[in-house]
Amino acid sequence: MRWIAFFLLAAASAASSYAWSGTTRQFLDRCQDDEAWCAGEIGDARRAIERGVEARKKVCFPVGLSDETLVFEVTYWISEQIPSMDHRPHAESVAAALISLYGCDRPRGMEGP
Repeated sequence: MRWIAFFLLAAASAASSYAWSGTTRQFLDRCQDDEAWCAGEIGDARRAIERGVEARKKVCFPVGLSDETLVFEVTYWISEQIPSMDHRPHAESVAAALISLYGCDRPRGMEGP
């Protein structure tokens, strides 16, 4: 339960730090047309997560992760959520995806820590 509260605070912090604001659906549509812009927004979300809520949450990208793969994984994760995140602020959805996919404290698979 404590993790959920922390996540909500991190997402709210990320949402407040964006210059561009739009819905998740608008974000996903724009990412289809402009991968570089999308990668930049994801980078902004990472920085917002790590600066917000006393900077206790870190995002650890795998070594060699390309912008193309990052954009694909984040947008795919968002689009697969039920219920849909389409009408939520995009910053909340991107923060949720980053924490779920790349949170440094998340359990590791067979590849280890």
